Parts: sequence; C-alpha cells; structure tokens
Amino acid sequence: MSSDAETMDDDASFYSKNLHRECSTILDLPPSCMEFVPVDRTNHCLQHSDHHQYFVVGTYHLQDSTLDAPETTSEDTEDTEDGTPPTSKPQKRDGSLNLFRIQDKQLTLVRRLPFPAGILDLHFIRHSYGGRSIFVVASSVGTISFFDLERQPPEGSSEDVPFADYTMGFIHLATHQICPADRLVLSITWVPTNHISEVPMLLATLNTGEVHLFQFPDENFAAFSIANEGLPLVTHGGETWTSAVCPTLEHVYSGGDDIKLEMVEVNLGEINKDPTAEIRIDKSSYRVRGHEAGITAILPLPFSDARVFLTGSYDDHIRAYSVTPTGQAKLISDLNLGGGVWRLRFLDEHSLRESTEFPGAWRVLASCMHGGARIVEIRHESEDSWAINVIAWVKEHKSMSYASDVQPLTESRSEEGVVGGNSERLCVSTSFYDKLLVVWSYNPTIDAL
Repeated sequence: MSSDAETMDDDASFYSKNLHRECSTILDLPPSCMEFVPVDRTNHCLQHSDHHQYFVVGTYHLQDSTLDAPETTSEDTEDTEDGTPPTSKPQKRDGSLNLFRIQDKQLTLVRRLPFPAGILDLHFIRHSYGGRSIFVVASSVGTISFFDLERQPPEGSSEDVPFADYTMGFIHLATHQICPADRLVLSITWVPTNHISEVPMLLATLNTGEVHLFQFPDENFAAFSIANEGLPLVTHGGETWTSAVCPTLEHVYSGGDDIKLEMVEVNLGEINKDPTAEIRIDKSSYRVRGHEAGITAILPLPFSDARVFLTGSYDDHIRAYSVTPTGQAKLISDLNLGGGVWRLRFLDEHSLRESTEFPGAWRVLASCMHGGARIVEIRHESEDSWAINVIAWVKEHKSMSYASDVQPLTESRSEEGVVGGNSERLCVSTSFYDKLLVVWSYNPTIDAL
C-alpha cells in the first residue's frame, strides 16, 4: 500500500482543504462497487468490535476488449457525450472480491477471491443477523451470491496459528440464478428490516429493465422465492440502474436509462412480517421533470410521514424531490456536480424524522463518474426552502469513479438521533480504468476552501 507522500504531487487542488489523503493502492481489476461492514447498534459487543475496519471491493473486467465499463451491455466503443454507457458485443467478464482492513489509517489487503463473472453491485445486510456480516453480490451472468465474513487463519499460514492472529475471510453461502445468464443484474437493494425474525428481502434490477422482489426464508440464503408470482414490480424501457425503498416500507423507487423514475406502492412492511401475505402493488410512473439523461442513483431521506428523495443522473446533477399528496414528484433543489452521479451514500446515520416541518441537514457522499467524489450537504431551512451544496471534493481520480463509501462510526446516536456530527470521517473512493483506490479523511470543522 502506498502512503500519501509516495503517490501525491503538490497539487492541493486534488482535495478540498477539509480533506486529507491518507494512503492508496492499485487493485487487481477495475473497481465497480464497494461497501464497509456495517456497525450493529443492536448488539453492544459487535458495535465495539473491529468489524467496521473492514470493507469489500467488487471488481469488473470485460475480457479481451479495450472497453471496460461496468454498465456496458451492447455495441459501440466510445463513451457518449453525456456519459451514458457505450455498447459492445457480448463478451466474457470476470471479477474479484477484495477484503481490506483500515487500521490506524493504514490499508491492508486481507483476502482476494477471484470471481467467475463481473461484479456490478454488493451490499451488506443492515440489521443484526445473528452477529453475522452477510453481504450479497450482483453479477454479469444473472446471478446473486451470498457471502459471510468469518475469522480464518491468514492465507498461507500453518494450521496451528493462534486464534488472536486470525483475520476475516470470505465464506460462500449460496449462489442463485435469478435470470438468464445472458442478462446482467445491475443493482441490488436490501429491504430494511428491524429484527432477525423478519424474512430478508431484496430488490434486483436488470439490464432488460425489470425490477424484481426476492424473499429468502432460509438463514443461510439457500432458497428464495420471487414475489408477485414471479412478475416484475415494474419494467423500465431500458437498463434499470438503481432501486430504493422508502423508510416506511410503503414505496419502491427505481430509475433507468429511459429517464423515468418509477414510484410503486408496495405493502413491504406487511410482507416483511408475514411472507405469506399477498403482495399489493399500486403503480404510478412518469418521466420525472428535470432529468436530461438516465437515472443512476436514488436515496430517500429519513422521514416517516413525508416522501423526500435524492436522485443522481448521467446528466451530472443531483436533485431533491418531494412527493406531493397527489403522488407527483416536485423538484425542490438541484446542483451540477461536474460528473455523472452514479451512487449516493449517507455520510452519517439518522433516525427517522416525523415530518419536513423542522429544519435539518444531511451529508451525502457522491460517486461522480468522471468528476471524482464529492461530499454534498442537503439543507432544509423551512417547508419550501431546500438547498444542495458541495462541502468537500476529491479530484485525484482520472477515470470513472463508480464506488466510494464512508467508514461507519462505533459511537452512539446523539440526542438529535445522528451518528456522525462533527466527528472526523474516513472515506474510500475509487476509479475504474486506472484501478486506483484512495483512503482519505474528512474534517467537518474545516471549510472546503
């Protein structure tokens, strides 16, 4: 792993003044997705374990081609002007899972697992699942795979290594073919659950436009069923890049290349508690006003009686929408981030707020494709006053930035229901073609300029 001094020149414009570059490494293959192991706040012992020091990076490689992009599905060889994905003839893809550990701001590659397909997305299950760190992987051959992280002897060591020297490693649980092998599973989203007794569910979006809901009654994910009698909840007119679930489990959002944001009313909360409950769907879809290219990211804000969400798009903009009582999405703020907004992650953890009647602010880490990484703040001053501002930026990445994440904190929530606040945060961002991974810290008490 390389330190700051070994890899960076004196160009301070690569990082805003409230960021500090810690270290970096070059990956084996181009990175397409990544996520830190979440902190389990329902288990005091696990909350203060070292699990939060680990993160997993998924990679994607299109073999025997000069075109390596995770969203490639059909025929051209050059990026379009707006950053929408090129197309190519079907080719063989492979990838890898890389388990890293950050300790004292130093980076260690703990395990690397070759993968027989390109990896397009991965996510850890967020609730306590028997003290386990389970994550799911979406692949380029129509499969989803489940893994657990368990302590194992270091690779290449003898069997009599003391347990204290064990490190985390991958345990494969199951792989399921959820669609034909010539289709790509572009994204996956866990449906939030509050207790291990609730049956895990996740959304999967495909390059053919469908959004499916899957249920997993087995604790090792050995079996699954497709809700809605196997039919998609919704079908887009092009690649469906992303999906999300509102905090109250009443609505599913999805966005795709057809520049539509679908809003589907689904009784997920009821199904969560009773897997035999009949699924009910009330769909309203239309081209949400304001987007000029495909929708690539959706992030609902944590309200219990209001629907407010952020979107990212190939058109370089992040947007905030509020859903009116009649079901229409009203644009309440937007900002050009200088690159296609591929993924959005909360920097802090927030409890649900009852309504939008009171002021609030949310910090979000954005992966901005050819624009690097940004931290933005969405601020709500009053019912009709919303603003989005960039508060930190990383411009070191010289190729497409698809994957970034922030290390979770082990501290408890504040009285305001927030984990984060003024604490220094450690973040990781990546770029695709140059396979660069960078660790950097953010100090919220310092201005960006």
